[in-house]
Amino acid sequence: MVMPEERIYQIPVWLRPDEKGEIDEARLNRIREELQRLGAKIISETKAAKLRLSYPIKKVREGIFLVFEIMLNPQNSSKVISAFRHNNEILRIGIFAVQKPEKLIQDRQETVQKKPEAKIEELEKKLEEILHGKSSRI
Repeated sequence: MVMPEERIYQIPVWLRPDEKGEIDEARLNRIREELQRLGAKIISETKAAKLRLSYPIKKVREGIFLVFEIMLNPQNSSKVISAFRHNNEILRIGIFAVQKPEKLIQDRQETVQKKPEAKIEELEKKLEEILHGKSSRI
């Protein structure tokens, strides 16, 4: 359950591959531990994958990509980026607030409810005009 003062965030991370070009589990564990130290609760994470970058970052062409989904107090969100900014193992990191699924569903329901309804009589009259050739065409 999300506490009122916490929000859900997604943190995409590009890591520098190790010397063999492989995914190093120890490095991933250090990132997890640092997130937890900053007060984040890790909800989920994607499987780390080695991918070719669209353009070089810090002169590197390939990186390890994964996304963490965390719960965090908004006051600590800037601390996440600051904590990893000078880490040479990380090529790029971001943090994005995620709208709660309940809020998305509620917004969608409100949108659907706001659609104007056509009156049955008007629809029947228009249908009669079309079927009997009395439609006014330009």
